[in-house]
Amino acid sequence: MKKLFLYLFLLYWNTNYAQSAINAMGGGSLLNGIVYEASIGEMSIVNTLSANGTILTQGVLQSIEITPLSVENIGLTPEMEVYPNPTNGLLQLKLSKIPSSDISIQILDNTGRILLVNSDKMKSNSEVYSFNLSNFASGNYFLNIEINGEGGRNLTNYQIVKH
Repeated sequence: MKKLFLYLFLLYWNTNYAQSAINAMGGGSLLNGIVYEASIGEMSIVNTLSANGTILTQGVLQSIEITPLSVENIGLTPEMEVYPNPTNGLLQLKLSKIPSSDISIQILDNTGRILLVNSDKMKSNSEVYSFNLSNFASGNYFLNIEINGEGGRNLTNYQIVKH
């Protein structure tokens, strides 16, 4: 009876306290002044391919956070909202507390290829930009926002998840 109790206890303990993701390694890269990070380990989204006796499993360790990947402020601290993230198609970017400024917005894929560019001059203190990503494949993208104006410069980068 004691062995059965011990076995059940260990089974319960292992089930409830198991690690949900294991990072085997990771790293980063700098591309056009932007830092991109990657991790390798146990994955939540998995694609497995096999050919000639070789098996390749690839996927994504994915946390859904709507915080910028990086921010560079030189005298300019605007407020930004990116929603919804993850998105199925329409992505909104709300910028506020920005004096008269030039805005450059880019959406890039995982390889750094620029898929969409929007350059504009802020006409008011608050603007909302909409981007239709419905024709984009499911995956991770990067939203780069550069603001240059009277008050200084801001460069902010977000990771966008498209379903």
